[in-house]
Amino acid sequence: MNDRLDAGIYFRYHQLDSDNIFVFDGFKLKVRYRLFEFNNTGINPILYFESYMDPDFSMPKLEHKLILTRDFGNLNLAFNPTIELEFEEETEVEVELYSAMSYKLNRVLRLGLEFKLSEYGDYIGPTFSHGSEDIFISFGILKAIRKESGQPDQMIRFILGTHI
Repeated sequence: MNDRLDAGIYFRYHQLDSDNIFVFDGFKLKVRYRLFEFNNTGINPILYFESYMDPDFSMPKLEHKLILTRDFGNLNLAFNPTIELEFEEETEVEVELYSAMSYKLNRVLRLGLEFKLSEYGDYIGPTFSHGSEDIFISFGILKAIRKESGQPDQMIRFILGTHI
């Protein structure tokens, strides 16, 4: 949209336990706003808002993040405290912490490591991203190092994006 504001839509899928079939689970709409010019402050703060929408366009969850990121040459560090609001019979609030580091190997390729900590489980895993602002792909697999009953053993994230 501009240098500080962007928006996007994601299509969500989940895997059925009974057979290895992926089914459409709805949408995620996101908006990000960078507060300052990039690298003008010690940490680059970004406000992030995301709404989950089911296939019937109901909105069962809102997610709010403060993304704090910093580059040290080719190394990027990020820390994302997250608050999720789930709207079921009662509104449920969940706090999660995400952190990541990535290393820029060249102008289009980054390799990294992500962490997710929450009351329901802790996950860690490698990430890979390739591309530019015009088109990019991001892929990550997070493996559970601690999880509550009923939570997944691993989480896979795949994003294909393009600049419109």
